[in-house]
Amino acid sequence: DKNADVRGVFDLWVGLLRWSSRVKPRLDEKRAALIRRAVRDYGAETCGDAVRGCSVSDFHLGRNPRGKVYTDIELILRDSKHIEQFAGIWHEHVESGAGEADAAREGDAW
Repeated sequence: DKNADVRGVFDLWVGLLRWSSRVKPRLDEKRAALIRRAVRDYGAETCGDAVRGCSVSDFHLGRNPRGKVYTDIELILRDSKHIEQFAGIWHEHVESGAGEADAAREGDAW
């Protein structure tokens, strides 16, 4: 179900990257359309991997020269380049063995 996939990717993003947000993020039409397109092009699993990749990227979590956090769903799923980049970060993380604890904590989202 495409709507369930969109909701699943959004909920994963909120859980991994927006847990400390003062304002609870909403799945508005702009975000839903972005996620829907990404899921259509790459599938829910790869989109989830892209979110997971951002969640383990020190640079995107704010450990960078500017100290700025770059974790918006609009950035992660912006286009093919970003989806592939972030999913690649996750796959490298898992292949290094570091992702086993993350995967166990999360369970099987997809």
